[in-house]
Amino acid sequence: MNKIYISIEAFAALLVLFLLYANIFEKKGKSRKNKYFSILLTMCFVTLVLDGVSWLDIGWDKVPILFWIVNTSTYFFPCFMVLPFLVYVYEHISEKAETNRAPFRVLFFGTLALSIITLILCISGVMFTLNGSEFVEGPAEFVYYILYGIIVASAIGVIIYNRKKLGIHDFIVTLSFAVLPLLSFVLNLSNLLPINVSVPSIGFYMVVIYTLLQSEDEHRLYTATNIDELTRVFNRRAYEDDLIHYPNIPEEDSFIYAIADINGLKIANDNLGHAAGDELIKGAAEVLKQTLGSHGKVYRVGGDEFVVMFFADPEKFEFLKEDLENVMSSWKGTKVDSIAMSIGYATKAEFPDKTVKEISTIAEERMYKNKEMFYATKGFDRRGQNEAYKVLCSLYAKILKINITNDSYSIINLNDEELDPNKGYAGTISLWFTNFAKTGQVHPEDAENFLAKTDLKYMSDYFKSGKTSLIVDYRRNYGDVFKYVVMEIIPAKDYSNENQSLYLYVKNIDL
Repeated sequence: MNKIYISIEAFAALLVLFLLYANIFEKKGKSRKNKYFSILLTMCFVTLVLDGVSWLDIGWDKVPILFWIVNTSTYFFPCFMVLPFLVYVYEHISEKAETNRAPFRVLFFGTLALSIITLILCISGVMFTLNGSEFVEGPAEFVYYILYGIIVASAIGVIIYNRKKLGIHDFIVTLSFAVLPLLSFVLNLSNLLPINVSVPSIGFYMVVIYTLLQSEDEHRLYTATNIDELTRVFNRRAYEDDLIHYPNIPEEDSFIYAIADINGLKIANDNLGHAAGDELIKGAAEVLKQTLGSHGKVYRVGGDEFVVMFFADPEKFEFLKEDLENVMSSWKGTKVDSIAMSIGYATKAEFPDKTVKEISTIAEERMYKNKEMFYATKGFDRRGQNEAYKVLCSLYAKILKINITNDSYSIINLNDEELDPNKGYAGTISLWFTNFAKTGQVHPEDAENFLAKTDLKYMSDYFKSGKTSLIVDYRRNYGDVFKYVVMEIIPAKDYSNENQSLYLYVKNIDL
């Protein structure tokens, strides 16, 4: 029986030693949590080795000092191991939510006191004795079981207290630290097990906690460094890392490099807001993942730029392109009705002698050609928007975006000389309208009509009735003369009856 138990101890010790090596030398980062897990593993390894040695038949009467050191350690360390475990659990919970330190401190110092009591009982000779070369349980061993039971029961209580913060997965894992040794004690005392395997059970628990908690940390670290937060596809860092694996070209003829860029993202951001732009970016990622993602990896390498490196034979490739176009055409968001991407493809089969970098350059060139064709056929060109904006500004003396719901405005085009309180300029659009008329900028005969039509209540009711354009004609003061101007107010794309956002244009017609 001794040989079986020693074998169990040795196997558990080797497992823990392997985990200790992995935790110290293979894991990245030196967090406080990992530090205490390494301490926990070290103490567990030492305990397993000493407990295994205590079962050896080596004539303990010849080395009584070693006998006392080894056996005292096998009682003391299982209690003392609860201390780094408590710190480890506290750090793990703190990563997830705000945590009350007090219960952990109380249990920490209580465990420390009980561990010292255990040490005193061992040293005083009432925990165990040496009869010849045989180990004999002392009268205080039952007290030890009670003390250890108090420790693990208290640990269970703290874990249960924090169960909601841990979550069901982590709650079960951390709870097993206390439950497994306690269960082995119960089985042993009830004679269901011929030997006490409480110490080996702690060793096997380390495998559980490393696999189910520490590996989860590695997954979170990988996600944080390699996954794009908005789209949940791989980020540029992952893209650059993966390119290292292709120093020249992949051997497979089926390798395909695709680069995609969202069409009209800036327009969506400007007219519908950044939430709409984010929806387009996430939509593009969804389309690419759904169609190409199962054949390779999708990366977000820029604001609205994606790369997909995947593998497909020519027949499958044609099907995937068609499928992507169908999925893209059927996509519909809550803020944006449709999505369009310009995509450039380049395959290894086309360019067998080129590197991945060279293939990516070809794909990028094709993508830009597709983008030019898209803007030509769809009737707008992002690069021509600045020119169009300049033309628009030259036609209108004043362009504002106003919001009559919250009495605010933003200036799109306005001469600096208009920013003068003497000419009516003010911090709210209602006061600006009022001051503009009352400071003589509107002809006296036109002032009443001007003020009536620019009244916020009037405009609010006007547009809520379904009208799409409000025209205000008046004569504007230009120094010594008044000239006719026309002001047109129309709803913006983000207009709603609850958020009345409008564009205001003023054009000189008496030149």
